[in-house]
Amino acid sequence: MMYPRLFLARNLLRDDGVIFVSIDDHELENLRCIMDELFGEESFIGCIIWEKKYSPSNDTVDISYTHDYIVAYSRLRQVNEGGTPVSLLHRMERTAAQDSLYKNPDDDPKGSWMSGDYTCNKTADQRPNLYYSVKNPYTGGEIWPNKAAVWRYSKEQHQRNIEEGRVWWGLKGQNQTPRYKRYLAEVKGVVTDTIWLHDEVGHTDEAKKELRKLMPESAGGFDTPKPTRLLMRMLELATTSDGSDLVLDFFAGSGTTGHAVIKANVSDFGNRRFILVQFPEPTRLREYPTIATITKERLTRAFKSDGNDLVDGAHGFRVLKLKTSNFKTWNADYELANESTIAEQLQLHTDHVLPDRSQEDILLEILLKAGYPLASRVEEIGVAGQHAFSISDGNLIICLESAIDAKTLRAIIALQPRPVQVICLDYAFKGNDQVKTNLKLEMQAAGIEFRTV
Repeated sequence: MMYPRLFLARNLLRDDGVIFVSIDDHELENLRCIMDELFGEESFIGCIIWEKKYSPSNDTVDISYTHDYIVAYSRLRQVNEGGTPVSLLHRMERTAAQDSLYKNPDDDPKGSWMSGDYTCNKTADQRPNLYYSVKNPYTGGEIWPNKAAVWRYSKEQHQRNIEEGRVWWGLKGQNQTPRYKRYLAEVKGVVTDTIWLHDEVGHTDEAKKELRKLMPESAGGFDTPKPTRLLMRMLELATTSDGSDLVLDFFAGSGTTGHAVIKANVSDFGNRRFILVQFPEPTRLREYPTIATITKERLTRAFKSDGNDLVDGAHGFRVLKLKTSNFKTWNADYELANESTIAEQLQLHTDHVLPDRSQEDILLEILLKAGYPLASRVEEIGVAGQHAFSISDGNLIICLESAIDAKTLRAIIALQPRPVQVICLDYAFKGNDQVKTNLKLEMQAAGIEFRTV
């Protein structure tokens, strides 16, 4: 079940993309084997322990499982010229408790600081250039490092540290060895660790209450939902707010990932996008017969409850179902025994749009085939008394009228801004190829690509 999905996921990831996979003890080893095969061992980022429960369960046989694992891999692990892996994850924002560790006992004009070790774990034999004496400016004494742990900085860097006021000997010079000042103003964030506690990212009981509060009637639909705080931690590490990142969850479930993206965008005024994929698996709930219906309803309510600031016409989501093409396909296996059977098939394709498909159905398929994302901004417009769709602020105009008037297409040419591409149905010309050819030439003269389907 997992292998084909993970294979597709790898192909869909950007080169700097990251995938997080949640798993329990029983399948962790198998998952690591699959991920190493598909992504490569060098693409392994880390294995995170998520504390999913806040108390043990007494109904287990031997051990109460209070944690799950989250395995993280990259699409392509890049390294710098020195062979060090390039960071793919952002640092987390610092907390007030972490900032409180920085003090300013000497009234340093650069602000609060924290001191760090001035030595490293290398020996004098390994780093002879780092084994030298320094002078304590308070006592005048000559200080040598331990031969098993030499200085962290070269002589030249040590001199620069002195000039920048970064060498700390204590308020009265009482330190046996110097320490290095790190200023709070220079700290960019905190690197995440491999243990995520429930008080930081939530637990399964919190997730159930979160879903029950939003959708009381869906209680019992999910046994192990994920809390939005857990997904928001992943979004904090792997995405930015500028709209360049697309989040894909191909096991959407109750829609926690989409809900987390909504909350993340509200928190930092971001523009992250998401795609959720969910099979219409049946449930035991009368109101929501499939899991996909729960996913859809949760996102709808999430926008109203947590995404109020995003309900402005520019944000939202579309629900799409996989279906066959809206256009009739030529039957290659058709028994083409005589002229009458050929004529029959040609007649069937005179009107090649299936009769039960709406303009919106056709529109979405044409968008995909024209290379536009399904989330493209679509605006319904009137042109010369007929109906059309303006895509991406008029970049593409699609007219799906069953009979199109020449004055409609000429009015489209006159639109400002002028569209780059215009698409309409071929049978809308009712077999008048001369009109279609003339209009195509007029479009070409105006710098517009004209196509019919």
